[in-house]
Amino acid sequence: MRNTLINGFPFRFETVTDVVGQYLMLEVENVPYSYLSEYTRAVAKPDAAAVRQAWAAAMVLPQWLVVVGPPTLEKALAKLNRGPVLVVPAKRFLESGK
Repeated sequence: MRNTLINGFPFRFETVTDVVGQYLMLEVENVPYSYLSEYTRAVAKPDAAAVRQAWAAAMVLPQWLVVVGPPTLEKALAKLNRGPVLVVPAKRFLESGK
C-alpha cells in the first residue's frame, strides 16, 4: 500500500487542472504547500510496527454492529467478536428507514 501511495503521487499532477486542484485543496484546508514536497517522505517513514500501534490507538470498538442484510449474516458477524450484532432485513430498512 505504501508503494502504491508513493508511486501514484506524481499522477496527481498530470494536467494543469490536477495541479490547480492540489493547490486549491491545500488552500481550502489551510495546509502549508510544503505538504506536497514532504508527502512521499512522510508516507515512507513509518514501519509496520508504527502503523499497527497507530491503528490500535485509533481503533474504537462500536457498542453495536448494525448491518442491513439477510438475517443469516448475524451468526457469521457475531464470530468477529466486535460486540452485539443487529442485522436489519433490507426490506424493513427500505420501508421504514430504520
